Amino acid sequence: MKTQDNVINLFLELQKFAVENIAGNQTTSDLDEKFNLILHELNVCQKQFVAQSKKIRKLQELHAQEVQRRKTSEALLGIENEILDVTLGNIREGVIATDENGNVILMNKVAEELTGRRIAESRGKSYGKVVELIDETTRKIKQNPLEKVLETGALNELSNHTILKGRKKKERVVEHTAVPLLDENENVDGAVLVIRDVTEAKKFEEERLKANKLEAIGFLAGGIAHDFNNLLTAIWGNISLAKMLLGNSEIVDILSNAESASKRAKNLTNQLLTFAKGGMPIKKAMTIPRFIEESVGFITRGVNVQCGFKFSKNLYPVEIDEDQINQVINNLIINSIQAMPQGGKIKITGKNSVLFEDDFLPLLPGKYIKLSFTDTGCGINEQNLNKIFDPYFTTKQFGTQRGCGLGLATSYSIIKKHGGLITVNSKLGAGTTFFIYLPASSETIPKEDTASPKKIRTGTGRILIMEDEFMLCDFSQKVLSQLGYSVETVSNGEEAVWLYREAQKENPFDAVILNLIVPGFMGAKETIGKIKEFDPNVKAIVTSGYSNDPIMADCEKYGARAVLNKPYDLDDLSKVLDKVFSE
Repeated sequence: MKTQDNVINLFLELQKFAVENIAGNQTTSDLDEKFNLILHELNVCQKQFVAQSKKIRKLQELHAQEVQRRKTSEALLGIENEILDVTLGNIREGVIATDENGNVILMNKVAEELTGRRIAESRGKSYGKVVELIDETTRKIKQNPLEKVLETGALNELSNHTILKGRKKKERVVEHTAVPLLDENENVDGAVLVIRDVTEAKKFEEERLKANKLEAIGFLAGGIAHDFNNLLTAIWGNISLAKMLLGNSEIVDILSNAESASKRAKNLTNQLLTFAKGGMPIKKAMTIPRFIEESVGFITRGVNVQCGFKFSKNLYPVEIDEDQINQVINNLIINSIQAMPQGGKIKITGKNSVLFEDDFLPLLPGKYIKLSFTDTGCGINEQNLNKIFDPYFTTKQFGTQRGCGLGLATSYSIIKKHGGLITVNSKLGAGTTFFIYLPASSETIPKEDTASPKKIRTGTGRILIMEDEFMLCDFSQKVLSQLGYSVETVSNGEEAVWLYREAQKENPFDAVILNLIVPGFMGAKETIGKIKEFDPNVKAIVTSGYSNDPIMADCEKYGARAVLNKPYDLDDLSKVLDKVFSE
């Protein structure tokens, strides 16, 4: 502007000078001198004008660059915000950010779900009104980790054993950590709280610990059960043999009492086996509603308890060991009856359920049926709720008439061996519900056998028995002789293979009964394999008092025709032989 003003002033001065000098008859040389002076000044003004124009263009270029930079920065900031939104929206942890005063400025969707509060209503509020943390052990309110971070600027380490209390008193077990946000001068400008929901992970870990406890005690239980079942087979079997030989006699009643006591001992041994490594379920495909109704009806007969059933239509079939699942039902219903001494109600339901990987249950994804057993009893207090599946844990008076702490531990192991899960939900004074998941089966359900039970039948034929317990050899030989069979006994697999091969030459055996495990020698599985090399049609029966060997659950896969679980009596033995010889 200054240069432009100078040029105008020079032209005005030249015009004035020309008028004055022409009127006064001045010479041309004076005019030329003055004009040259004005031209010089104009030249100087031109240069100044050009210089200022360059500065203006430079400033315009810089301004344009600044505008572009700001546009680029705004675009990048938008991209960063979008990335942040996507990242926070997809991580599985809850994230809550506050300003330097502890007021909430950001929450992701997971944090909204955990706290039960939306960002729209939480923004600007103090973190203490949004996040309530409780000590899992003491149930006391914990100091919010954001408070310490905002005060000290120090990182808050990962903390667990904490409960996050959301709206409607919904509680979740969480792990959490807090970090400060610092400005360019290293001053605290805010904080971020990261919360991880570990509720289901904790449940999974508790299930794993329960399984480990059962496995540890299983080694002891299995050894005891094996020896006890061998002895019990001899006792029970000989009682049944004595009853058969005596016919109608007063002594038979006495023997029947002893037989009943032996059956109770068998039930106790079966409980030991079901959470030991043995006692693998021998399954068959079936629909379960009628089975449950019959089992519950038998247990509740004569007690002051009302039972209701509600099963979904087209309930998936399942593959179960009837005896073992019946034992689970017995344990649950008896517990409910004892929790309602003045009477009450039991509601049993069943529905189809499909589990996925993100359901956080310690089960494989797939189809299941979900059963629930709900009573109106006294409930279970919180201190005992995590212990009820532990072996030998009981709140009842210890003893055979009240409780020995094996019922629920046994039930847990049975369901686990079926590939399922049993859990509990209870509150003191408000009843108890047990939930059972059992895998659905794709097998065809066989038609029910309505034929009357077979009676003890005699027979003919030669039978080879391989058993390392002398008492069992003696009992089996006497029983089979009474039934009309010819019997030979050996104590190990090597002897059984040799004798069976020799008999093939003149008088072959019609069947073999083989003990599954013979310490130091071949057991049933190896012996069957050797015999099949020269007699592919051998009729083999496998017997055992304790084993987790798969041959007991699927004997035909290994070349056997049937299994005979110890302890067994005369009736059991005759039924197995009848089955094998009828095929």
